[in-house]
Amino acid sequence: MKKLLLSAAFVCVATISANAQQLLSDNFDSYTVGNVGTDLTGATPGQGDWYTLVPAGGSNSNFQFVAETGRGNVFTIESTNQPPAATGQPGNYRLASKIGFDNAMWNTKATGNNILKVEYEFYTGAATTSKATHRMSVSSANRTIGGFTYVPETRMLHGLAYANPQGGSGAGLYNINLATGGLVLDANTWYKVTFFVDFSTSKATWQIPAKNINGTFDLVSVASEAPADISFVAIAGANNAAASTIKYDNYLVSAVNTTTATVNDIVSTKFNVYPNPATDVITITNTESIGIDKITVTDINGRIVKTNNYSQQAEIQLNVSDLNAGVYILNVSTKEGTATKKIIKK
Repeated sequence: MKKLLLSAAFVCVATISANAQQLLSDNFDSYTVGNVGTDLTGATPGQGDWYTLVPAGGSNSNFQFVAETGRGNVFTIESTNQPPAATGQPGNYRLASKIGFDNAMWNTKATGNNILKVEYEFYTGAATTSKATHRMSVSSANRTIGGFTYVPETRMLHGLAYANPQGGSGAGLYNINLATGGLVLDANTWYKVTFFVDFSTSKATWQIPAKNINGTFDLVSVASEAPADISFVAIAGANNAAASTIKYDNYLVSAVNTTTATVNDIVSTKFNVYPNPATDVITITNTESIGIDKITVTDINGRIVKTNNYSQQAEIQLNVSDLNAGVYILNVSTKEGTATKKIIKK
């Protein structure tokens, strides 16, 4: 993999809110804990319409829905403990992709929303000798466009881009350094990350709010491309001899018209709501002990159906048993801004 330094200002931006159009989302809370699926050929989807694919070796237990304290369920992928396969042999990788996102879905986007936004959270894990690479990749029908790559052994997170940069070795997939010398993440930590592809300007943008990263890189033109697939992949690394597992949560795909993040967008990344869907009580918590002043719940028509005031508690249990089944918007007011979450009442 080729490697370059991202040329951009590494700052979080607080500006006018984007008109986001949600295309796909999953927080994994509604699934049965255990194996995601039963078919490793990618032919038959498992729980939540997640396909799993392992060309050689591996088992269904490599893809799991796991109960996580303070989060509800999370999705995990375990890599192989082997090095890359020999030339001509099936690859040593493990891939998962949620059915539903394709060119047809992308074509339903509103006029002007020509930027694909993929956001999710992942857990870095403890120290390990695993040289596997864990990747989120956006692809067209023709090639990989970009995404993120993470190596547990080094805890280094890179951007991924199909580019043809000056000083490179031609068009191809490049690892993009997100900080001088590479961006090293903390062990045993959850991070929210966001990847954008602007199909009008052929630019990729990576954002990691906890590290104040917000940078852009030129792609090989994607003007004639369209996103067809988004996958999470664990790939064998050179001289690998140990497996590694990465946890994922709060996966969201949207079509937007800007890559800038509002203050409320940033606050929203710090809060977690579980279980979701819920039948009676939901827990609202956050990663930075931010005090909650008020919670307002509105229905899909914007009508306020519940309002509770608080005294700067960092964790709240909210009773929703009195709400009718359906989709609601949860607004969590704090001194830092307002976090917005979608909840489903069963």
